[in-house]
Amino acid sequence: MRAPYAYAQVNASQAPHNKYPSLSDEQQHQGHYAVSGLSASKGVKTDDRKVAQPDPSDADKARFNMAVAKLKADAGDAPAYAVKTLSETVNPAYTQRLSYTLAQYYFQKDKYAAAIKYYEEAGVANLDNDEVGDQKFELAYCYFNNKQLDKAKPLFAYIKDLKGTKYYMAGNYYYGLLCYNENKYDEALRSFDIIKDEKEYRAYVPYYIAEIYYFKGNRARALSLTDTLISSKEKSFYHNELHLLAAQCLFEEQEYARARPYFEYYYEHTKKIGKEDLYKMAYCYYRLGEWKNATEKFKMLSNAHDSLGQTSMYLLGDCYLKTGNRVSARNAFGLCADMPYNKPQQEAAMILYARLSYENGNNDEALRMTNTLLTNFPNSKFTDEAKTLRSDLLIKTSQYEDALRLLQDVQAKDEHYNMVYQKTTYGYAVQQFRKGEAAVADEYFAKSLSTPVIPEYERAAYFWRGELAYHDKRYSDAITYSQNFISRIGDIRIVEKISPQATVQHAYLNMGYSALEMGNYVAAQDYFAQARLAASGDTKFVAATNVLEADAVFLQKNYTKALGLYEKIIASGSTDAEYAQFQKGIILGLLNRNQEKLALLQQIARSKPPSTYAANARYEIAVTQMDMESYKPAISSFRYLIDSAADKSFVARSLMKTGFAYQQLNDNANAIAAYRRVVTEHPGAEERFAALEALKNLYVQSNQPGKYAELLNESDLPSGDSGAVESAYYAAGESQFIAGKWEEARRAYTDYLKHYPNGINAIKAHYYLGESNYRLKKFAEAREHFNAVLATPWNDFSESSARRAAVIAMELKDAESAYKTYLLLRTNSAENSQSEAIYRGLMKSAYHSGRHTEANAYSDTLTASPTTSADGLAEAKLYKARCLQVTDKAAEALEIYKQLATGKTGEIAAEARYHIALTLKQQGKLKEAEDAANESIRLSSGYETWVTGSYLLLADILIEEKDLFNAKALLQSIVKNTKNAELKKEATRKLDEVKKMEKQQSKLED
Repeated sequence: MRAPYAYAQVNASQAPHNKYPSLSDEQQHQGHYAVSGLSASKGVKTDDRKVAQPDPSDADKARFNMAVAKLKADAGDAPAYAVKTLSETVNPAYTQRLSYTLAQYYFQKDKYAAAIKYYEEAGVANLDNDEVGDQKFELAYCYFNNKQLDKAKPLFAYIKDLKGTKYYMAGNYYYGLLCYNENKYDEALRSFDIIKDEKEYRAYVPYYIAEIYYFKGNRARALSLTDTLISSKEKSFYHNELHLLAAQCLFEEQEYARARPYFEYYYEHTKKIGKEDLYKMAYCYYRLGEWKNATEKFKMLSNAHDSLGQTSMYLLGDCYLKTGNRVSARNAFGLCADMPYNKPQQEAAMILYARLSYENGNNDEALRMTNTLLTNFPNSKFTDEAKTLRSDLLIKTSQYEDALRLLQDVQAKDEHYNMVYQKTTYGYAVQQFRKGEAAVADEYFAKSLSTPVIPEYERAAYFWRGELAYHDKRYSDAITYSQNFISRIGDIRIVEKISPQATVQHAYLNMGYSALEMGNYVAAQDYFAQARLAASGDTKFVAATNVLEADAVFLQKNYTKALGLYEKIIASGSTDAEYAQFQKGIILGLLNRNQEKLALLQQIARSKPPSTYAANARYEIAVTQMDMESYKPAISSFRYLIDSAADKSFVARSLMKTGFAYQQLNDNANAIAAYRRVVTEHPGAEERFAALEALKNLYVQSNQPGKYAELLNESDLPSGDSGAVESAYYAAGESQFIAGKWEEARRAYTDYLKHYPNGINAIKAHYYLGESNYRLKKFAEAREHFNAVLATPWNDFSESSARRAAVIAMELKDAESAYKTYLLLRTNSAENSQSEAIYRGLMKSAYHSGRHTEANAYSDTLTASPTTSADGLAEAKLYKARCLQVTDKAAEALEIYKQLATGKTGEIAAEARYHIALTLKQQGKLKEAEDAANESIRLSSGYETWVTGSYLLLADILIEEKDLFNAKALLQSIVKNTKNAELKKEATRKLDEVKKMEKQQSKLED
């Protein structure tokens, strides 16, 4: 019999189908990863055989070897296959070793964050000693690069002590770095000393060692090392930084001359420099007196808003002072003063900025800074100087009261204080005099004389004390003070600049009047003669003196003598001859020489060209005829004034006189007609009340009361019964207006017009209501009521209403309406003396409404008129220049601006100075433009628009000249301090541009 077939168990390692895992394993150990992968692949794919029981570990080994092979061979699917294998493998030996291999795979590809996970999962249990060392270093390195330094350090600490191992040197390097960064310099030094001569590290580590000695305070050792390394043939990676370290060591030893070349080498060979290092370099130059080099480096720190930046700007200011550049010094101190980090430095910078601004004529800036100093440092050691300086600045813009308040608190009263006190008390006295506060003015003129530092101010104070004494009827004192003015030393030309009225001729005139009042006519005559001699070149003054003397005699009723004096004036043919003629006519009447009076007045009335006093003469003729009871001739004379005269100011009063004359002739019908014209045609005339009363009496006398009621009804006037009530309503507003209670007056007049919109006082009420609103700055409401007056026939209130309405229209930027109103004024104004104001209004409103041709013509009219005031001439020239600019005639405009720039009209001169600088810049004359802009700033204090505009213009010039530091300082000051939103916006835009330009040119680190 045959024996049955049996399945015997054999050793798995000897089974033919299990040779591939073992083969793969062996191949892997030999480093044949590609072949190992093929063997492992066959092991994985081999089918189970019935001849043996399969061992699960074979599959694990095969998959493990295949995963390792893929990773080692850098197959594309290696990471994914390894992760899949890890998830399917149970054996920890394979999972840990595969995690280690996958970690190394990521490590070698610099994917440190991914590697960390697998190094941590790998552990060390299934690694040999070399692999353990590798795993700890590589994991530490991954932690290091992943910023997990707390985990990296203990691993590096482990590696650094494994001498002879693969990562021994690297472990010391990174452990040393970590200790270095933690300021554990001794530990770092021990590790660095081990590797300092190693080829891989000797370009880096010796620098760290030098730095450690520096940080430990051993500057000598650090300097020795840096010098050795710098002179070495093999250059350190940190060659530049070694120069900087050497410079720092020497800087801290205050060896600035030795430090300088090291700083210079570093600066020349680095792309960017830190602000602390740049400061130290600049400071070396500063201490060595190399002001130009120090300036260039300190300037680069002007954007550093910290204590270092503040100190840099303070020292920069000092450098500029040392080189005589006080403008740039001022700007540097200004930047320092704006920073709060070092308070004593800020305080000192403030007073220096104020001083330099004052010296340079930047008065607005000096004022601002002294105010900031006194506010922020109330107990400053510079308080007295700041208050005195500020007072001197305030009086330049006539702020005398504020200046006095500051001077009262000054303790140290030096020569500068006395000078400022003299000028301040004088200026305050003048202000009080103009306000009518004579006693206060005299008190402060006396105080000004208590510190007679400036002779010219002393003389001027005596002059005004003489004037005040005269007005106070202290005639003896007036003569004494005036004599002191004349006899004191001091350049009279300067005195007249201080006070144009303070002239020798005026002083003598004052003495003459005082002598007249004292009855000392001989002395008075002598003083007037002296006045004429003193003003010998001023024909107008001489003529005026003659008139004043004649008037004084006339007022004393010495008519015969006065007549002789007036005749002398007439004979002289001066501009006062017409007035003297008219006064002669009055005197002839007073001497009962009426026929001579009438003949002379007729001559004046008929003169060609017409006399200024023609209307006055005609009126006086008619009144004289009335006094002579020549009523018909008087009526004829009045009729000319009523119907034909250009001057309508006499119409209402002439009608009243005409009515009275007809009454005297028992011609009640014509009397009524004359009075009715006053009521109906001149509703705003003061004579209207008297005319109504006369009409009432005439109608009653002629038994026609109904006619009177009919008149009241036709004219929409209240009846006699309600007239008293209406008068009470109106009187309420009038009393409040006279008292200056504008709000109360406004309410009262509004109430009146509510009840009596067409009342007898309606026109007056509209005018005074407009005036009340105007005083309250309610311009729109004021304009409404002034226009209500203008809607009626031209009357006594029309001209004043038109003037106000035109001014308001200009204020409200309605130049079109203003222009039309000024045209109305030109047509109807009766007073030649007001023509200048009208033409100035026409000129300005024409210009601002776009009528440049008309504006130019009105300017020419004003300029050609011999009666135009100095202010009017200046304004006319300004608008002439503006018109020329608009029509692209800048060169012609420039010549006019140059004339205006030296004038006494402050704002016009300020605008002219700005335009001079602007035009010169536009012509490409930068140096001349810069000088002109500085001149504008210096002379235009108080006129913010033009001063700030000049600063902006100066900044533009400085930018073109590549002086970015001073340009930036100016722009920063404008941005911080100007209240003009438009100019602030423009300055901000330019400041941003300058900073960008600076950044492009600077080596300073951001």
